[in-house]
Amino acid sequence: MKHPDERRDEIVSAARVLFATHGVHATTFQQIADHVGCTRGLVYHYAGSMPTLVDMVLAACVADFAADLREWDRLRVRGDIDGAVRDYIALFRRHLPGRSADGDADALGDPASAEAAAEPASATGTARPTPLPVPRVDDAGLYVRYVDASVVALLEILETTTIPAYAERHRIEISHVRETFVVLLHGLIGLMRTQPEVSDDVLADLVRQTLRLAPNPPGAPAGTNHSKESDMFLFEPLTLVQIVMWFVVLGALIGLNELSRRGPWAGAAFFIALPIILTIFVWPTTAGADSSTGTWFHWVKVYSALAGCLGFMAIRYIPRLQRNKWALMFPAGILALNIAEAVIRDFQVGGMGADGVVDGVYMLSGPWNYMNGIAGLINLLAITGWMGIYISRDKTKDMIWPDMIWPWIIAYDLWNFAYVYNCVGDHAFYAGAALLISCTIPAFFIRKGAWLQHRAHTLALWMMFTMAVPAFTSTSDFSVDASGDPAALLTVSALALAANIALAVLQVTLLIKHRRNVLKHEIYDHSAAYRRVVAEIPGASAAQLEAGWRRRVLC
Repeated sequence: MKHPDERRDEIVSAARVLFATHGVHATTFQQIADHVGCTRGLVYHYAGSMPTLVDMVLAACVADFAADLREWDRLRVRGDIDGAVRDYIALFRRHLPGRSADGDADALGDPASAEAAAEPASATGTARPTPLPVPRVDDAGLYVRYVDASVVALLEILETTTIPAYAERHRIEISHVRETFVVLLHGLIGLMRTQPEVSDDVLADLVRQTLRLAPNPPGAPAGTNHSKESDMFLFEPLTLVQIVMWFVVLGALIGLNELSRRGPWAGAAFFIALPIILTIFVWPTTAGADSSTGTWFHWVKVYSALAGCLGFMAIRYIPRLQRNKWALMFPAGILALNIAEAVIRDFQVGGMGADGVVDGVYMLSGPWNYMNGIAGLINLLAITGWMGIYISRDKTKDMIWPDMIWPWIIAYDLWNFAYVYNCVGDHAFYAGAALLISCTIPAFFIRKGAWLQHRAHTLALWMMFTMAVPAFTSTSDFSVDASGDPAALLTVSALALAANIALAVLQVTLLIKHRRNVLKHEIYDHSAAYRRVVAEIPGASAAQLEAGWRRRVLC
């Protein structure tokens, strides 16, 4: 004697075959009983009535549709968007109504294949058997019920599988995601039903256009796993708006830095009053846990940058601190702390095995993280000459660090860009390139010797802005995605490591050649760059001025 569940499944399967062959209204309980090989009373026992049996059949059809969608999501090759769309279209064709042979009723599937599908799967086969057909649609109400139930079931699966998986690797370019998918699913079903001859290529284009899907790389074989698709090496193809905004950001950072260093009141407004307002009223909302700037690292980074600005202001405007050698260790200490934070993050990302969205940004872990972490450690250890820091004797009272000249600055810039590119890649167009250049240009051309002050100011300004407006670098029209190309990640990290190894070799050579103690002496005081700083900016000690003229020019 068969188990009730098994007998019920047999009756539903038989009904599906007969509904697909004859239509719902032309099928009788006796035909179903004959197909199963049981009495009509047994069919009535399990089904109760024809409407109830129709409901059971429709539920089974929707369940098969949903099961195939789950299998599609499980088997699709990550990164092969074109292949996934093609398979998605094929899945729909298997499950949705097409015109029957006589043209006056709708049917899904071929009745002949339906008979074969009703047979048990081969003992050696591992794939799911071909789903049984849904009934021929004898009335519009039955069709609408099937379509509506299918859309609801499919959307629940897409919202918990495919859509989040896509969002981990690509930016979702559409608004109202759920509603867009409802329109798309209903539209595909209607188009396939009314125009069954429409090609898969047309349907795939409609899916792509509606969802604004990222393209596969030109010439890439199907199934190739690409973290992000891009026609450019470092970033996605740039628009004119993005290029213009890059220069706007660069100019704004340079301009605001110039304003913030004009006196204690300007500094207090930018780095005391403004952060207090943002901390109380803005950041708790904009930089929460679900934000790309809501991680522990961003909170630590903004406050450590602000601490640097306030510490530098104290040294600049409190005379007795300017004469305290321990106070002069603060700039080097806060700089080392900021570098160490980034080094830890690089190593952390390298060890997490990331290939998707982590803390709101896309990350791809790899050897480049460790390479750049080592470059950062070298850069940290290469900080020299803090004991030679002095305050300019003019209106701006800038904090001048003569020993921090171009070899260290360039090595730092390359390392820091690689860090941002590795760990916050989708912010690197602005936070990596524009931000670094915004402090390097003033250090070379506007106020030489004040690179660290420029860096602290521009970094604090940028961090405050991005924590208040995180969408600027993530979802706005100005945001620029990194390519996520492993070759690009490896290249920028290799350049950073090579530059910092070269810096280390240079500094060790100078220390040996000039018999310098890095904890007591400046090591670039023989260079032309050092000499220009101490000669042009008032406030240098007599020893610094004498050293600048006495030693031979290196560069």
